[in-house]
Amino acid sequence: MNVPKMRISSDFERCISLEHFMLTPNEVTPPKGVDMLVTTKYGKTLIGKWDDDCVEWYPLPKRNKYRCIE
Repeated sequence: MNVPKMRISSDFERCISLEHFMLTPNEVTPPKGVDMLVTTKYGKTLIGKWDDDCVEWYPLPKRNKYRCIE
């Protein structure tokens, strides 16, 4: 299994990817009307649709179909 490169933030609150970066609308135009990861101008990252309060975005990760259920 490939483990992504990541680290824990200095305040121990977030797991941060070292391989993926949020996109700005200047780099790639965000899709309209669909859920994705968005960061608001208030610094909150959440799953939602792009609107005027958003400053960065990234597609949702693909889910594993074969999760282990115990």
